[in-house]
Amino acid sequence: MLFMTVIELGIYRKSPEGFTLETENLKLKETGNLEPDFINLGDDQQLRELRQLWEKSFYLREGYSWLYNDLIGFLQVKIGRDQLRGEIHMIKAKRIRRNRKRKTFQYYGKGFEFWFSERDSNKEISDKLEESIKSFAGRKDFKTRYLHSDPLTNILAFVDWKGIASTI
Repeated sequence: MLFMTVIELGIYRKSPEGFTLETENLKLKETGNLEPDFINLGDDQQLRELRQLWEKSFYLREGYSWLYNDLIGFLQVKIGRDQLRGEIHMIKAKRIRRNRKRKTFQYYGKGFEFWFSERDSNKEISDKLEESIKSFAGRKDFKTRYLHSDPLTNILAFVDWKGIASTI
C-alpha cells in the first residue's frame, strides 16, 4: 500500500518548560561558584561587565534553540487510501544527553495505525488521530519524552482526510 507523509511531529528530550528549567539550574550551579569573586570586585561597573561577559559565554555554550537542537526523534503521520499511521524515527543512543551534536535517526517502529471508512467524517478521522497521538505519547517507552503535537493540533480542523486519501 502506498503512503504519503502528511506531517512530521518532533519528539524531544524534554518539554520547553523542562528545558528552560534545566538551563536555569545549570546557570545557578555555575554562578554559585562565582558569587564570592563577584562580591570582591567592588566596582559596580566592573561587576556588571563581568556578569554580562559571563552570561554571554554561558549562553554560547548552553543556550541553544530548543525547537531544533533538542530534537531526539520524530513521528511521521502518513496517510494511505483508508489508513492513517504514525511511524517513529529516533536517535540510537543508550543515553540521551543535553547538547548531543551528532544525531543519526533510525526507524523505531509504528507508533499507531488505524483504518477509516468512507462513512467516517473528516472530524471523526481527526478525533481518532488525536486520540491515537495522545495514546502514543503516553506509552511507557515515551513517558519521559515530549511529543510536540501543536503543529498538527493547529491544522486538524482544516484537513480534508478523505480528499487527501483519494489522491493516493
